[in-house]
Amino acid sequence: MPPLLLAVCALVAAVAACGGTRNVPPTATVDLSNVTVDQAYARMAQAMIREGQALHTRFRTSTLRYGESELLPYSTTDLWIDPAARALREEFHLDPSVDAYDLATERTLIVVDRYVYVPDDPDEALRSDVKYFCPQNSDPLIAYLLECDGMQLSQESAATRARFDAGLEYEGHPAAALVFEMDGEVFQGTFTTYIDPVTFLPIARTAEPGRRGGFWRSVAEYEHEFVDAGSLDPSFLDPHSIGYGAEDAQAKLDAIATDVRVWWIGDEFKPASPWEEIVLTRISPHDVDPWGSDGHLTYETPGGLVRLDVLLWTPAHFDAFMASDDAAVLRDPLCVTHTTLKTGQGDVDLYAIPWPEPPVNTSPQTAAEACPIRIVNAVLQGWGYVAIVRIEDVVVDVRVPDRAGYAYASEDGVGVLVNALRARPAVAPRIGVATPIPTPTPVAVPPATPVFVTPVFAVTATPAR
Repeated sequence: MPPLLLAVCALVAAVAACGGTRNVPPTATVDLSNVTVDQAYARMAQAMIREGQALHTRFRTSTLRYGESELLPYSTTDLWIDPAARALREEFHLDPSVDAYDLATERTLIVVDRYVYVPDDPDEALRSDVKYFCPQNSDPLIAYLLECDGMQLSQESAATRARFDAGLEYEGHPAAALVFEMDGEVFQGTFTTYIDPVTFLPIARTAEPGRRGGFWRSVAEYEHEFVDAGSLDPSFLDPHSIGYGAEDAQAKLDAIATDVRVWWIGDEFKPASPWEEIVLTRISPHDVDPWGSDGHLTYETPGGLVRLDVLLWTPAHFDAFMASDDAAVLRDPLCVTHTTLKTGQGDVDLYAIPWPEPPVNTSPQTAAEACPIRIVNAVLQGWGYVAIVRIEDVVVDVRVPDRAGYAYASEDGVGVLVNALRARPAVAPRIGVATPIPTPTPVAVPPATPVFVTPVFAVTATPAR
């Protein structure tokens, strides 16, 4: 029997699909008349916790779309929630019957602590703060469990009020409810999340548009089970598994290390304020680096907005580069300012490259007028600073973008980066590798001890994004 049917078996007196008849005692009566909204959220957060286990929730959403007279399947969403790790994985699938002209047919995201990681390109995921929460609450796990990150509640959060109702029924079963009443400029309506009064996990949600509406009436069916956390792949809740950070980082760094020792700032650099956090996103060994370096590491902000580069050279290859036509403009004091920066790693040759303001003169009459086009032709216009430091038998070439307001685009910023350089151990600890992760198989549970703690009901939920 599939584990997700155990809840039905535990609550229905006679269900043929469950393999026979079972007498089930009625749900215990619980007095919740004095529970506040904040207390309801706290109880729900506690309900997700079981030592050594993760909560697997699935909800299937149906919607009443324009021109239709009945609710039709829309999507299926699975959540795996590990409260101990403050992490969850969400996998969304649009129903094949839905016209997907302008809709995503599937999506996977991971939430860890206060951050959400969402794929941007097929091989890259970006990180951002979790911005949208349920009314009067700031728990990311609850926000995704109740779909409060959906467009309606997130856009109209300031115009939404929450209350807790006790002593209700849903489909003939005792229930309580968190009710969100929305009266915004764009969306108006009521979202009611019915809760099992004993387990305090959600059992149903109804979304009813108001007079101005702005969204579809929708229905979703919720199912819950607890699975052994150890049955999940170790990378299942790791953002690297969906493309965050550098792909195949370990193997690529090992390849670089056969030519030159790797000096880097780690796969994630988290300095103190005001310096920005940056993440290793791309690794290019010698045979694929367009600059011809022995190793090229690219770092970006977690949101993918700004990049900087660390190029690694053997002394012979670096000297050859500096003697090349591409580097000639760096050696020209008419075009580039060269200073020496004192750091904990030693003296740094610092080249400040002026931004060639467009339109660039392609027919210069003087040597000074030729500087902008020479910088562009050397493909150096993206960097404001090139910092060269020789450490042992490696030349480390740190390139910082010329971008207004970027913390590292200054001599002090370059100094922070250079001082943070460290040698990667010959045998490095494993860092994230983006690999496909199969959906975990829940641990089998004997029918006599059902793992479901919440009945399966028809639920009206916010339309999936």
